[in-house]
Amino acid sequence: LGLIGLIILGIIAFVFPIVNAIKAGNGENPKYPLSLSFIS
Repeated sequence: LGLIGLIILGIIAFVFPIVNAIKAGNGENPKYPLSLSFIS
């Protein structure tokens, strides 16, 4: 169970920056879905 969670976390940590870089390149505001926004 823990190993599966680490694998999923690794995939998320690899994919989300790529998706956000594409969004930033298109002029959109990138956002991580699993992060807390302290300053908005």
